[in-house]
Amino acid sequence: MEDGAERALAAARTVLTKHPDDVNSAVMVASLLVRQGQKEEALKVPASSADKTPRDVTLQSMLLRIHQQDGEPGKARKVLENLITLEPKVLPHRVQLAGLHEARNEHDEALAALEEAVKVITPPHSAAVPARLALVDFVRRLRGDEAAVSRLEALVADAPEAQDLRLGLGRLHDLMRQPEEAAKVYEEVAKREKNRQTPIALEALTRLAAARALSGKPAVALELVTEVLTAAPKTTEALLLRGTLAVDAGKPGDGVTDLRAALDTAPDSPRVIRALARALLADGKADEAVKVLQSAIERAPRMLELRGELANLQTTNKDLDGAIATLDAALEVSPDNQGALEGLFKIRMFQKNWKEAHAIAERLKVALPESPLGFHYDGLVYQAENKPEASLAQFESALALAPDSIQPLSQLIRSHLAMGKPELAEKRLAEAIEQDPDNFVAHNLSGELLLAGREPAKAQAAFERAIAINPGIDVFYRNLAAARLALGEDEAALATLEKGIEATGGSALLVTALAGQLEATGKLDEAIAQYEKVLEENPSSDLALNNLAMLLVEYREDDAAMARARDLVDRIAARNNPAFLDTRGWVAYKSGDATRAVELLEKAAAWLADTPMVHYHLGMAYLLAGNEVQARASLARALAGDHGFRGRETAESTLAGLEQKK
Repeated sequence: MEDGAERALAAARTVLTKHPDDVNSAVMVASLLVRQGQKEEALKVPASSADKTPRDVTLQSMLLRIHQQDGEPGKARKVLENLITLEPKVLPHRVQLAGLHEARNEHDEALAALEEAVKVITPPHSAAVPARLALVDFVRRLRGDEAAVSRLEALVADAPEAQDLRLGLGRLHDLMRQPEEAAKVYEEVAKREKNRQTPIALEALTRLAAARALSGKPAVALELVTEVLTAAPKTTEALLLRGTLAVDAGKPGDGVTDLRAALDTAPDSPRVIRALARALLADGKADEAVKVLQSAIERAPRMLELRGELANLQTTNKDLDGAIATLDAALEVSPDNQGALEGLFKIRMFQKNWKEAHAIAERLKVALPESPLGFHYDGLVYQAENKPEASLAQFESALALAPDSIQPLSQLIRSHLAMGKPELAEKRLAEAIEQDPDNFVAHNLSGELLLAGREPAKAQAAFERAIAINPGIDVFYRNLAAARLALGEDEAALATLEKGIEATGGSALLVTALAGQLEATGKLDEAIAQYEKVLEENPSSDLALNNLAMLLVEYREDDAAMARARDLVDRIAARNNPAFLDTRGWVAYKSGDATRAVELLEKAAAWLADTPMVHYHLGMAYLLAGNEVQARASLARALAGDHGFRGRETAESTLAGLEQKK
């Protein structure tokens, strides 16, 4: 121990010897002994003093800290019970006691401790509502969501005027991702407030707006949040929500304005910082977005989520060196951070830097010894190196850790097929099903092999078995629909997709598949309706925005449809996605904007060099711009193979006309 600390300990001991009842000296001596590592000696000091002054809370709290540091929950529990006797209405004592019981899997005792708190700490005590919410939090963890809702509803019924408690019920529904149920509660809170400008009313209205946004009602959400901001212009959550709604509606500039205001009120909020960076990116101000994140990281260097956001932005902007530096810095702060390691792995895979990718996979194995992730990633690297045989051991190791994992088993089968050994793939799946007849992953993969082998009837049976075991996975329905299409059962395929959409709560994958099939069968209005339905429930669905815009410009020629398509693509303008660039370019072409169409479609074609339809779109845009030479080249490239694509006949006739003009 340093001389200064020794002198402090000696001085404190001298005072304690002269004044054995001096609590402060006892606490000082015990604290210094704990720092010195003499816990047994330290315990004697407050214990002895507590015998002299048994009702002193400070001494009891010192004993508690020592027992907690020493990992002695039994002794800590006794001290907490003493503290509760001394201070029956101090909630943290009871919460700590419940936590000790929870750690020892004594769930009934944990809940009993907080039920007692609810009985003892009653209104108008300031801890009355927190005590009830603490109880509900424990009920949720130990008994589940429904039990928590039931208990909180009962507590609200017992105290119907406790608006804070009712807000807690709404927040619980938010946590459970039940926006409609949450909205009902918030509406009730707002209704009970005579003045809609009280803090409780404004919070309820803000949360109601958020719930309406999640339910696919952005207009209602905007009206509510505007009411809040009219009454209280500096409400952070309201500014954050209105800014996010603006970005989702394709108005990133408006979003930036609100989010900058939110940042003024909450300069260190990660949520606000991330939202502002994303809005700036959507507004075409990537450099400013980077500066916002870098500035926040300088203020809070341990805020790893902001480093992750910065790395994602840098990756989007193709600043891979910057992203690597950002993630490396995150790993200096937290060497085993899974998100940073995964981000680095993906970049190294994109760069085809196999050596570094293997090294990161090894780090994940060490950092997450019970997770299949490191082995799975190592297998992916071997596959990328065209070493499928070497990947097998990695995927098998991943499956040993997590037998039900979808990806490792899928990739294991892929490796067997890459080696030209489908019989080994079939054997491995049979083994997996024999070991666990309810292995839905294996049943699905077996069906995919059978479908690829042109045995759709057997494939159908395999997919049906997978769905029977786990009806909540969208891929199974898509595969079953494909099997039924292969059998010529078009209506059954549509019915399968519709059933899957219902079973999965509106899977975007299945909605897209259903819309595509409806389009293929000429049911265009129904296809459009499917995407409109998705956007009602999720206004920011990039896939639905893109696909609906393409359908409208392809099959509708009225001004309203064109205006709607332009609005839709404006909302995905900030996405660095080549397919979206193609759609935006085609909308520009259909709108008669040749310059913009060529600009966008040239970028899309650079990304999607092997996609005939993109070259067809680019050829038509060149023609609209008066560049017949480039038009002929692009159309010829689109028609170079025998691939079918939407618009092929138009491409053929247009190219023929251009050739005749030569």
